[in-house]
Amino acid sequence: MNAIVDPVFHPFGVSAADLARQILERVFKLRRIHPEDLAATEDLDAEMAPHLPKIQAAVARRQPLQMILPAFPGKSPNRNKTLGAMPDLAERHAMDNLHQLCRDIQSIYPPGAQVAICSDGYCFSDVVYIPDAEVAAYMDDLIRYARQRHGDSFRFYDLKDHFSYIGDLDSQREELLILYSDSIEQIKRQCQDEPAMRAMYQGITRFLFEDAQGMERFAGHSKTSLQKMARANAYRVIQRSNAWSRLLERAFPDSLRLSIHPQFRVSAKIGVRLVDSVDAWLTPWHAAAIKHEHGVMLKKRSDIDENQSALVFVDGRPSHFIATAA
Repeated sequence: MNAIVDPVFHPFGVSAADLARQILERVFKLRRIHPEDLAATEDLDAEMAPHLPKIQAAVARRQPLQMILPAFPGKSPNRNKTLGAMPDLAERHAMDNLHQLCRDIQSIYPPGAQVAICSDGYCFSDVVYIPDAEVAAYMDDLIRYARQRHGDSFRFYDLKDHFSYIGDLDSQREELLILYSDSIEQIKRQCQDEPAMRAMYQGITRFLFEDAQGMERFAGHSKTSLQKMARANAYRVIQRSNAWSRLLERAFPDSLRLSIHPQFRVSAKIGVRLVDSVDAWLTPWHAAAIKHEHGVMLKKRSDIDENQSALVFVDGRPSHFIATAA
């Protein structure tokens, strides 16, 4: 994308190129770098290069910067990891941080920014053991919170919005695969050959295995059978996730692409940290939130010492833990 900009004068007081870099620096403050790339030498110009044209184009038009984030699919059904099926402090804190990013951008660029939450829950809910009705209730609650607290910082988009002309979710998922997916065999080859794909496959396999272990429906299954099922389903999750990404590229061609997953330093996507956690791959929907003196941290529920923390309820639902003195 080539933005036609004045290289010297701009109504916001600096050149469009300099302003775009300043905006991207704000986004990079939340950046999650892939663990395999943490020790790599920083080359900020190369790392910014894939993203600057979209920001410069927005600046040239003097319009809010549009960002998209495929995320918030629905809460993990493993209650050893999560507190319930609905959003809680983990999601709310993540939304607050994204809203603050929009405010930070607005402080240097008055048109500001907006994040499109492109929930991928319906894309693979049938593969990750979350009923579609739970995805709907989860998203309704999240949208309600965003509208009450954060004005126009967010918009929401999902499979039903794109395929509104198709009546049911199973048919919408099938249409997504027909139009945008690779074959499972191709995805398997990519997971063998590409480090980023291999890391994603390993992370998703781990999540699916953990989720299945904590569900009553799989109580009689051996670990070996659950691992086999998780590996097979991980390919299907990646297939649908990649298809959803391609759909979003067409639906939002001018938007800055964010990701919940850590990314390599030079990448078409910017991995963003939604909430602090000790595990770079942990997300708000795979964990519980615990408040401590330094802020909010994500942990699997089973990793939280309930002898040293208190469970807090909000509106009658478990929301988070507060760390207490031993």
